Amino acid sequence: MFEIDYSYWDGPSLVKRLKRKKGEPVQELLECCRLQLISSFQSLASIKANDLLMVIKDCIIPHKMTIAELEALELKTGKGDLLLNFKNFQIKDITLSVNTEGCMRIIERARY
Repeated sequence: MFEIDYSYWDGPSLVKRLKRKKGEPVQELLECCRLQLISSFQSLASIKANDLLMVIKDCIIPHKMTIAELEALELKTGKGDLLLNFKNFQIKDITLSVNTEGCMRIIERARY
């Protein structure tokens, strides 16, 4: 299990937190984010997780990939920084910390 902070890219910076399993595909993570955001963004009620993108530091993450795979691959940005930075370890949970300048964003595919 891990906690992740994310923001929905729609003008105002609304940051939410989600607790999920590391082995879940990104598509399931996007669906949970969508359900969590519907109360603030009514337009998300009419779209599906396939219509959303997960973007971390300008990299679009494929829907079939898992957070565990991203961590294992240790993907880096063009500047050599890790795409995901797992710093704060606990016994059962992992807190995923992402810099504010390169935070995880949820974006509608049509807007990207």
